[in-house]
Amino acid sequence: MSYNYVNRTYGTTFKAGQRVKFTEDGRLGTIKSRRTDDQYVEVKFDSGGEGPCHPDSVDLLIDQEAENRAADRLGDALSSMFR
Repeated sequence: MSYNYVNRTYGTTFKAGQRVKFTEDGRLGTIKSRRTDDQYVEVKFDSGGEGPCHPDSVDLLIDQEAENRAADRLGDALSSMFR
């Protein structure tokens, strides 16, 4: 299942595999896939353990390397357009 309910209700885009920070204690983890479509985000923590977290207590982490690659591709595309 997906996080349709959570995404609609909280205006977020949670997906399995995304990296997150649990704001209540600062632990880092990865969003797990869903078996149900309820109001919680399932997180597997790097420090061990897993569990449901309220969406307001989970911050998505940006994959900086992926962002940099995307910016580089955009820059290359724009450069080639204006040669």
